[in-house]
Amino acid sequence: MYLKAARIELRSKGITVTDILPGYIATDIVKGTDISKLPFAIPAAQAAREMARLIEKKVESGVVPAFPWKFVRPFLGHLPERFAHY
Repeated sequence: MYLKAARIELRSKGITVTDILPGYIATDIVKGTDISKLPFAIPAAQAAREMARLIEKKVESGVVPAFPWKFVRPFLGHLPERFAHY
């Protein structure tokens, strides 16, 4: 909601706001974790390139990594609450 309001307010100033929704990204935070337990994890450098691409394209919202979350995301809001706990 905040980014949507910022996008509307800043549009007249020529500023584009992109909402990045990160998935699993292999960073120092997960160092020492068995990365195979993080499905679809991508290296930080790849995530940065994907984020930069979304910002350069001036999209309103984007998911990184795109696969599979880009396809799953539209359905997540329709799942029963018991499946939303993580």
